[in-house]
Amino acid sequence: MALNPDAPSISLGDVIFEQVGQPPEAVLSGHIRIGGLDMHLTAIQVNQNDDAVDGDYQDDLDIPSSSGSMRTLEIEGKNYVLLATPFDR
Repeated sequence: MALNPDAPSISLGDVIFEQVGQPPEAVLSGHIRIGGLDMHLTAIQVNQNDDAVDGDYQDDLDIPSSSGSMRTLEIEGKNYVLLATPFDR
């Protein structure tokens, strides 16, 4: 799928994150809703080699990417990969 420049945007300021990693800021957990579907928003901090700072989350980053590495987003000066997954029923 091609990148859509007109895709809707969610401001980071609208997401309330809870620190859940080791160290605490290594993994952030938030909640978003898309079209009535509640989703976990997990932000996994990565180092300069794109490895998870909290090793317990490394497997979550092993998702095929066309470029070989996932894009990151800076949150409070640190780089994170964002993953959205639906809540259980």
